[in-house]
Amino acid sequence: MPANFPYRIKRRRKELGLSQDALAKACEVGQSTVANWERGGHIPRQATIGKIATALKTDEAWLLSGERANTRGPINTYLTRPIHHVAVFDWPENAQMLNDALPRTYIAITTEHNDLLALVLKADLMNFKVGTVLVFTRNYDNSQEGSFLNLSEDGCTLENTHCAETIARLIYSFSPH
Repeated sequence: MPANFPYRIKRRRKELGLSQDALAKACEVGQSTVANWERGGHIPRQATIGKIATALKTDEAWLLSGERANTRGPINTYLTRPIHHVAVFDWPENAQMLNDALPRTYIAITTEHNDLLALVLKADLMNFKVGTVLVFTRNYDNSQEGSFLNLSEDGCTLENTHCAETIARLIYSFSPH
């Protein structure tokens, strides 16, 4: 059990004016379980530690180690962005091909964007070489500039303007080595 873990739970609970029963309800356990935590009888499971941290309005790292995370600066901004597992598809010849395709693989990306898909180029396109992975977001604003994925029954194109067939905006590219 981490040193002073029971003390930190009790101290923080009292700082917030919570009873053991109130903390127990917030963590979906019984009051006697909270009493066991506070006297060092046993350590909660990992999933419950997250519930305790939320109920005590603190973070898990402080509960377990007593250390506060650095919450300032660009590194923290990067570290707190969500990780997305993006499906990677071969470049489709038309809309139906993309709808029917199974992903070739997945890549993990940390980004503030969501609703992502990635396509692998089969041939050079614009300034991108064959094998480049292009990552797109389907959540975009028509006023945004950039390159747009246009997909119709006739084909799939990458254009610098959006049109009726635009389904996504290019946000990242990964070139093969």
